[in-house]
Amino acid sequence: MGGDGGRDFEVGDTLNFESLRGAGAVGRVSRVTRGTGEVRFSIADSGWGFSVNLNSNQPLQSKTYLSDRILTISGAEPGAGVSSIAVTNGGSGYSNTDVIVISGQIENALAVPTTDGSGVIQSARIIRRGVGFYPDRISPVIEIRNSLGEFSTGTGATFTPTYRYPKSYLKYLETLTQKIQIVTYSEEVGVGDFLPGVLVSIGGFGTGEIISVNLELNEVVIVGFDNVMINPGNRIELLTDSNRYIIVDDVVVEETTAKVINVAIVTGKQIGRAHV
Repeated sequence: MGGDGGRDFEVGDTLNFESLRGAGAVGRVSRVTRGTGEVRFSIADSGWGFSVNLNSNQPLQSKTYLSDRILTISGAEPGAGVSSIAVTNGGSGYSNTDVIVISGQIENALAVPTTDGSGVIQSARIIRRGVGFYPDRISPVIEIRNSLGEFSTGTGATFTPTYRYPKSYLKYLETLTQKIQIVTYSEEVGVGDFLPGVLVSIGGFGTGEIISVNLELNEVVIVGFDNVMINPGNRIELLTDSNRYIIVDDVVVEETTAKVINVAIVTGKQIGRAHV
């Protein structure tokens, strides 16, 4: 499908299409290229869910979105919530008005204790499950606060949380957001081997993946794993060859977003695959 030339399109933009035989179609920009001339749009995926409008006074329409990009989440651990918390040591000097705070990566979980006459915690009840617990990688910090938000005067209590994972990971039209870091450099060795999809070591303290490279602008776009942030002066090396590297001059952090338009169940370690 061809069209007149244009500029300032961005990935994720939605466009309306009309032809001699129909109206109301919607497409989505999946890729942009800097240049001049005619812009061409193509349907790489025929989509699904088209239906006929039985009202003869209205043109045939469908709100189906088309995409040629597939996002696969593999080897990932979804963030859990806290389903319960067991008291392993009741300590002493606590109050029933205290609050047990369990630190999550997105939202803390909260529990309230039941104590005896000596302030020993007998049990604890979850009142907020929290979001973003990764017990295989990060042990949450558990604190006990009083009704004023200060540390409790009690001592010695310890707990063991139990976690519950969500039943679904990707939902239709769910918005996915990813931070990308646009790195510029002047010093480099072997930057020609910096290719999209290649893994890199970031400053010796993290890893990431190359998304795109522009050798003319001395620019590399990288996604840092586990939210690792790149700083000027960092040395970024190929994970497989530390002798090929760039030295970071400057970094611009942006967010790129997409919406899930179809979800497929996959096997193995993968927890979801979606057209975006």
